[in-house]
Amino acid sequence: MRAPEAQGGMESYSAGIYKKIVPMKRLEFSSYLSDRDGNAIDPVQAGVPSDFPRHIEFVIEFIAKGERTELKDYGVRMDSRRDVKTRYHGYESVIR
Repeated sequence: MRAPEAQGGMESYSAGIYKKIVPMKRLEFSSYLSDRDGNAIDPVQAGVPSDFPRHIEFVIEFIAKGERTELKDYGVRMDSRRDVKTRYHGYESVIR
């Protein structure tokens, strides 16, 4: 991913491991910051605060609602309240 030029244009990478896939129903996976080859790196190397979690666990559930699909994102294990605030800030910036 590359930040906009107005924000410095820094490139950053992440990788993860799928732990469970139930087609059309559920995904469970982890995510971590990485180098361009997918090797895990210390968050500080990526330019983020040292208390940024090294691994984040995700559980995503897809629920059929007629013609639409409801997405539930829960069961995430993070290391601090700061992580939760950071994550929801990220959601807000994607949704807008």
